[in-house]
Amino acid sequence: MEVRDYIMKFPPRWRGVFAPLSKNHQPIAGADSWLLESREGTLACHSYNRSSSHSDPVDWKGFVDSLCEKEPTEVEGQLVFLPRILLFPVNIQRNTIAFLSQRSSEIPMPCLEKLLDSLRNCAIPDEWTKHHLRTMQDFVCRKQCQSAGPAGNCLSRLTRSSRGIFESVCRQVGDTDRSREEGGGFMLQFDWPPEASSSNQIPCQHSRCFVAETESLDTLKRAFVHPESIALSSKEGESKTEWKISTAVHSDSPEIIEIEDSPPSSPMEVEIVSVQNVPEKSSEKSPGAHETIDAVTMDKLTSLKAVLANYTSGKSISPESVKVLIECPMDQMEAACDILDLDSAPAAGLAALAQQLAGFSLELSHSSAAILARKCFGQQIQDLTQTAPRSLLTAVVSLAKAFPKPTIEGVLLPALAREGPLGTAGPHQCDLVVKVLKEALTNESQVYLLSKLLSVQTLHWSDEMTGLFQAALACKLELDNHTLETFVAALEHHGHWQRSCAKFAKLLLAVVNRFSKQISGASLAALQRLADANQTFLKKALLTAIKRVKG
Repeated sequence: MEVRDYIMKFPPRWRGVFAPLSKNHQPIAGADSWLLESREGTLACHSYNRSSSHSDPVDWKGFVDSLCEKEPTEVEGQLVFLPRILLFPVNIQRNTIAFLSQRSSEIPMPCLEKLLDSLRNCAIPDEWTKHHLRTMQDFVCRKQCQSAGPAGNCLSRLTRSSRGIFESVCRQVGDTDRSREEGGGFMLQFDWPPEASSSNQIPCQHSRCFVAETESLDTLKRAFVHPESIALSSKEGESKTEWKISTAVHSDSPEIIEIEDSPPSSPMEVEIVSVQNVPEKSSEKSPGAHETIDAVTMDKLTSLKAVLANYTSGKSISPESVKVLIECPMDQMEAACDILDLDSAPAAGLAALAQQLAGFSLELSHSSAAILARKCFGQQIQDLTQTAPRSLLTAVVSLAKAFPKPTIEGVLLPALAREGPLGTAGPHQCDLVVKVLKEALTNESQVYLLSKLLSVQTLHWSDEMTGLFQAALACKLELDNHTLETFVAALEHHGHWQRSCAKFAKLLLAVVNRFSKQISGASLAALQRLADANQTFLKKALLTAIKRVKG
């Protein structure tokens, strides 16, 4: 059976979600938009108020039941029955599990349990899918442990003196837990690396308890002082019963109980080994990341770090120093960049590094180059509060010339996103992207950048974005018919809010004049509607240009 045959077995209202989930770019954002549209109508997707009291309830049960339903298939000559989700291509499996993981709080708990049970002991080759299953199982465990509540009514039976001791112990344990959680909680973003630690730090005895990878805590132990006895008063009489608890631990501290840090094995037998996809943004450094680097490579990275930190203008970095990055495996590149501390390296040193890396453009993989680009310039560009210095611009341009697409994915697109949706970046970030587009990118790379922007359904169209597209058209951009139609569709989509913007009207006029011989009838009709709704002084010029194209 083909994919479409399996999709037709889902409830009719859920079949459309597989269109965004089958894409490789922003599948989760697309699925979220689809879900919002299916619940609240098409217009709700374009409104800023996304909470509607009239939205239809989501049939999560029907969707999850269809994912879990067993399908017969042949594996190595034998007939086996697998959950339907495992018969989809790997990217759809991954994106579907990620979508459900982010929506865990909305999905009924029995549905999540059923999905996890159906995939238990199944062979799941994709590391990101495993990561999201772990996230989902962690969520289920926390919810079930919270709903279980306190065991019995023991606290009410404690005497006054024993209750004070008990509450003191609870405070000490709580302080230890909070100290472990400092520095950031667990994040359910699809583009974040699997090494992110779980927020479920306390091993519980629930049958489906999820325990994430154990962090290296060195000497940190959870310990508390245990009293010799706790007195419980019986409701039926005045007699008291003393519960003796063994204190047989280390001989040098008999009153300290140390709780083992080693968690029990998870029922979901999933092991995360390495990262197969490159996350777009990660501000956190994985604990123990340096442990994956061997001693020889560590020495070379340390030497390169010293060269970058003490770099002075006019000097060059030797190719041998840079070769350690070229030879570094992709799954260790993140750790290598953390060792180099590229965020704090001077821009002049990064420019020299980029020039040397350009000589290895055929040897450095796309994924590794994207990680390097993000680590080198991502944070510096995000932090810009004024026009980028020439040294930083030169460095980004050098890298973009050698690795255009990795630089677009690792630096330019995140720069346009900043801390919100794509397109919400400040003027200084957009100004840098425009300069890189003009100075470094070829027509093919410019089209690639614009295609990436236009494919994002949540794109926020600002004046800076209008200026970016104007700059691209000024470079005599050549677009294929499909990209041009997508561009015009995006213009029409955002044109309602830009109808009184003269800058947007200039962009429309540039599109009509630049692609007059290439515009299809449907695109020309869309441009006609935009011109009719325009409220600027350029409306007459727009209508005249469109009339001339129509002949």
